[in-house]
Amino acid sequence: MLLRTIFRAALVVSVCLTLDSGWNSRYDGPNLVYISAKSVVNLNKNISSVQPKIDPKKVPGATPQQLLSAWSCLGYPGPIGVLGPLTLLGPLGPFGPGSSWLSSMSSVWKGVPGFDMWASSIRNSASGPFSTEGPLGPNGPLGNSYFNGSLFLANDFAVHLRAMGLWAVLGPLGPLGPLGPLGPLGPLGLGSLYRTDSNGNYLDPSKKIVREVSVPFGSGTSRRYELFERYSAKYYQAHAQDKDPKTSTSSDASFMVDGSLGASGKDVICFTSQENQIVTLLIVPIMNSVQYSWTWMAYEIADFDVLVRDESGKTVAFSDVDDRAVAELNGRGMSEWIQMKVPKGRRLCAEITMRRPKNAVSRDYWFFVVPSTSALGATNVQGNHVKTWYS
Repeated sequence: MLLRTIFRAALVVSVCLTLDSGWNSRYDGPNLVYISAKSVVNLNKNISSVQPKIDPKKVPGATPQQLLSAWSCLGYPGPIGVLGPLTLLGPLGPFGPGSSWLSSMSSVWKGVPGFDMWASSIRNSASGPFSTEGPLGPNGPLGNSYFNGSLFLANDFAVHLRAMGLWAVLGPLGPLGPLGPLGPLGPLGLGSLYRTDSNGNYLDPSKKIVREVSVPFGSGTSRRYELFERYSAKYYQAHAQDKDPKTSTSSDASFMVDGSLGASGKDVICFTSQENQIVTLLIVPIMNSVQYSWTWMAYEIADFDVLVRDESGKTVAFSDVDDRAVAELNGRGMSEWIQMKVPKGRRLCAEITMRRPKNAVSRDYWFFVVPSTSALGATNVQGNHVKTWYS
């Protein structure tokens, strides 16, 4: 026990030593910051205030300014846009592993005797997704190399894929990373090896709801991760106020909601941070195949806005990019996203509204809430795009 305590203390010291003085891990007052699609757009592609500095020679394939446009990776044609993997066109859609017929086959498979033993053997495999060799372990994108990997010496685009960076929503802490819906904790990954109920909850062999998993992180240590659930808007709203954290859909910060903006013109999705961590929010407009073709003609993609309020109703953060204002080369616009520091125990609520709803071809959306864990809660990025809470 003494040796284990000494080792853990040494590990904490070693991690601290890898972070230079530019890294900020505080979660109080002016250290509560956020960035958003709107704050990045408001730079008007002027990155002179941004630290760490971006050397155009260290940004492969395009200039930094080109990669900030509505036609780039941050716009609708990019991976978080209406044509990306987080839509019906991707693996969560009707043609991917998350399709209804494959889900029904999966439910039958999970009813076969011996499923729980087989699934447990994979979850506990020495080289599986929940092992030290997997994407959640020390050798994956969430390991110590996140802070001091050699990649960041040669690629300034990669530097700003980390928390609060200009392209952070595309990075390992965002919805495309291992903690999001496409990773091992989500409905398509190792999370699918749990039995699931019709509402998207993961169940253990005794049919109790499972919300988190512990992953070995080497040398006798482990890291706790929240499973990533996929809820319908109806089920989410019905259980968002539950007092039991096992049944409450808003008791953590790791889930997605399939929603559609109703007649009220506003939806509210709340979440709770279980530790000091970076939380990323993303809303993506959703359309069917016919609607996709219509939008390139006379109709508009739904232009959603997101505003985050605290427990008292005060505005903490927001993102309200006007798609018409940023449209370039028919890029049409950008999905709204917010990445923010959230202290342990804080419950925040995101309000979803829409500009020009009469012109939108669809009012459907997918809303993603992605955690980071406290182990990755430090930031070293500064600039005019970084805003403090309530500003």
